[in-house]
Amino acid sequence: MVDRDRPSAGGSRPAELARELEHHLRDLDEVIRRAREHVLRPPAGRPQRSGSPTAGALVSVPWSEATAGTLDVVATVDAVVAAAGHVGREDLRVLTRERQVRNYVILVDHSGSMVGRKLELGATMAAVLAHLTAAGRADYAVVAFDEELQEIKRLGENRDVEEVVDRILRLPAGRATDLGQALQAAARLSERVPEATDVILISDCMPTRGVTTFQGLRRLAARVPSLYVCFTDERSAAIRVFNGRRQMDLYQWWARQWVGEERFEEIGDVEEVDRLVDRLSGEARGRGL
Repeated sequence: MVDRDRPSAGGSRPAELARELEHHLRDLDEVIRRAREHVLRPPAGRPQRSGSPTAGALVSVPWSEATAGTLDVVATVDAVVAAAGHVGREDLRVLTRERQVRNYVILVDHSGSMVGRKLELGATMAAVLAHLTAAGRADYAVVAFDEELQEIKRLGENRDVEEVVDRILRLPAGRATDLGQALQAAARLSERVPEATDVILISDCMPTRGVTTFQGLRRLAARVPSLYVCFTDERSAAIRVFNGRRQMDLYQWWARQWVGEERFEEIGDVEEVDRLVDRLSGEARGRGL
């Protein structure tokens, strides 16, 4: 939780520091408000039988007052026959749906070119996923990176959404960008449930440290089973490639080749976050170049 009475650090430039803190707190409130406007509909996740069911595969379970579902006639008849006609409550079976929980990993690039409002995009996605987690439909992690990795929230960790958003918004301008190291971390985080883990890379995808070649990064990206790229870049690149009538940033082209059109989204402003939410929900189709 953000301490709104936190004093200015260092005692220097108190009025300017107070204005910066006030602006940051407005940003935090705006991020939380914006996130509430978006609903992410996750595809199938990993089964979690505890709690009330949501979306998932139909399963036959013993009837109880707490179990919602329709009568499984075949299984119930089989149980009655096996019990030689002596019917008990434990013989009644109902069809219900398993709870589905999906993992999400946000990789937030905070190298020098990615600070400012671009961090709001990562913070907004974290808040969207926090609401989904509170509803029992997801779990999420946030890893910030420049030339080093910083784990802001781990999978399975309970953290207040305000605290997570606050930490993202306060990320300092980093130095070099080790994109390969971030992709390797994403591959490790995906290992436990690769079929139900989506990784969201928010970056300009321009590596300046570690693995910096197209092919080298392509191999690392291929190790992440479900990788989405949210490409964000305000600079005018010196190197461009041509695709029909449109000029494309070289590193944008790299990222498109790594993940394909269905898992790529170019976003220039946080107000366009709905496109990323739709992409993750599987609702964005046919918006290629």
